[in-house]
Amino acid sequence: MELRQLKYFEKACELKNFSEASRMLHISQSTLSQQIKQLEDELNVLLFDRIGKRIIPTEAGMAFLPFARNSILEAENGKQIIKDLKGIMTGTLNIGVTYSLSHLLRCSITDFKKVYPGINVIINFGTSKEQIRLLENKHVDCVLSF
Repeated sequence: MELRQLKYFEKACELKNFSEASRMLHISQSTLSQQIKQLEDELNVLLFDRIGKRIIPTEAGMAFLPFARNSILEAENGKQIIKDLKGIMTGTLNIGVTYSLSHLLRCSITDFKKVYPGINVIINFGTSKEQIRLLENKHVDCVLSF
């Protein structure tokens, strides 16, 4: 089962016509029909009743449609997360800081959060020795210390 097959299936359900769906998807009608047939073969069930040029989702097709839509949505969400990570728009930043430098970090974090609101910042306070140990064990991404 491939994501494009699910997208083709969803569009065919929406338009109830393979020719119209293929036009909207910018593919040939034969490609659409072939991909739907492969999906039906994999699921071992007919997803559409074919009546002339019109198609009607079967009971199995209607039952499968929400799962297909959910899979498409989840794939799009996953793609967006990757785009966000590449653009540093989401994620977590773990910072270790000594107590004496906490005031400096507080000022910087406010500005940082304005520019990168999707980044979750976790601050670990401790002594220089504790912070170095956290850094060595990769429990923090960076440390502010004397």
